[in-house]
Order: sequence, then structure tokens, then C-alpha cells
Amino acid sequence: MAVSPRKVQDAVQPMNGFLVVQSKENECNSVIHIPLEPGIIETPSFATIVAAAKDVVGIKPGDVVILPKYKGSIIRIDNEDLLFIKAENILGKVT
Repeated sequence: MAVSPRKVQDAVQPMNGFLVVQSKENECNSVIHIPLEPGIIETPSFATIVAAAKDVVGIKPGDVVILPKYKGSIIRIDNEDLLFIKAENILGKVT
């Protein structure tokens, strides 16, 4: 279940280059498939942007991005886990 960007913006406004994202449970893995031996590298995560600091350029709520594993801080809003992550840690944007 997705959290409404409006609810997040009412609850918290990210600052200083931070984004708030919601995990997509790697449902985009079928779009990008690179065969690798298991355990060689960590698989990146896919997430939807739900809020962005005003100084973040090129990323807006609703965009799907690729994140590295184990970055950011988890917060809980309306029983949903959301991740605060620096925009500079985003690996890419799914187009």
C-alpha cells in the first residue's frame, strides 16, 4: 500500500538534499536483468519518491529511482516504512 505524498508532506518536509522514498519491493527487477552469480554484488532497491527537499533538482514525487542497499534512515508514517536518503546516493532514475 502506498503512502500519499500529501500525507508525508503534512507530516515531514525533507531538507538539505534529502528525499523520502517508499520501497517498491524490487518489482522493477523484470525490467532490468543483469545475470550475475548469487552473492557477487548486492542487488539495488527500487523506490518511489514521496517527498523531496526544495533544493533537490531533477527528482520529484512519483519518480521511481534505484537506491543502493543499506543507505538512509527509516521512519514510520501511517504504519508504512519510509526511507530518508540523500539525493546524491540515488543511483539512477527509471524512465
